[in-house]
Amino acid sequence: MRVKMKKYLQLLLIIFGMTAISGCLKPHGLRVMSLFLPDHQPDGQTISWNNLKSKTLSLINESTPDLIGLQNISKSQINSLMLDIPQYTFAGDKRFSTTHSKPFNPVLYNANQLDVIARSEFRLSDSIMNAPSIVSWLKLRYLKTGHIFYLFNTSFSDSSTMASESLALLNHIRIIAGDAPVVVTSALQAQTAQAVSEKLSRNYSNAIPLKEINTSHKSSTTLESVISNHIFINSYFNAARIKKDAAPRDGVLVCNLRPVIAELSFIERQNKQPGDAGRLHEESKIRATLSHQWSQQQPSNPGDGAH
Repeated sequence: MRVKMKKYLQLLLIIFGMTAISGCLKPHGLRVMSLFLPDHQPDGQTISWNNLKSKTLSLINESTPDLIGLQNISKSQINSLMLDIPQYTFAGDKRFSTTHSKPFNPVLYNANQLDVIARSEFRLSDSIMNAPSIVSWLKLRYLKTGHIFYLFNTSFSDSSTMASESLALLNHIRIIAGDAPVVVTSALQAQTAQAVSEKLSRNYSNAIPLKEINTSHKSSTTLESVISNHIFINSYFNAARIKKDAAPRDGVLVCNLRPVIAELSFIERQNKQPGDAGRLHEESKIRATLSHQWSQQQPSNPGDGAH
């Protein structure tokens, strides 16, 4: 009896050990970071690039995201940053990054985790040519699972054009991505954040609605100098927050870096829109044209955008 009990306990220990090891070895999901790099504090004090770079590298190395949507970073700064994170490749905003001091919205991705199928940029507004109105987008394959999805990265900086730019973004997503998994990384002013979130989350008849990953940076402040990061996804994803941003103090965000980092898993989308099949057939022609134009314009190595 004792022998049987001993063997039984040994078997339980083996099963428990294998379960624990399996849990430890379980790969994480797709990690996405949205990070706005401010050039000044909310009180107007200038932030040095060396200080900002050090904090940015610490965030990236600590959270090891697979995909990073950066906002408000110059070409010289991105080149400086890339020297210390060689595991990432730069993509996006090639047409608008010729001036080294002008900020724009590029994307960094880990080439060991992601394969870029297509990439390009578009303007959200015809009346504004500054970098924050530019959207960088990538069509990617997640190598761990084979899933194909799209990332759109931008910054809504002008409250007067927020409504039209939100609708323009949804329309471009509809045309470019169609009925596919979509992630949007963005930076929003405090006074427009809720309105933009509502616009992107509405179930428009001509666009698949997005939903925002819940964050803790929503405060009552309406200061234009307060800018926070956001991640939106459509219903192809489940998401879990894995890093908290700065907590508000007396209604004002006091930290100059407020990243949102989420771990995403792919699921089958529910509640598809009526008529999706016919609409997507027509839009597949547009996406094919976009992909062809991209292949003609881009270098053979998708990472060449960093040079």
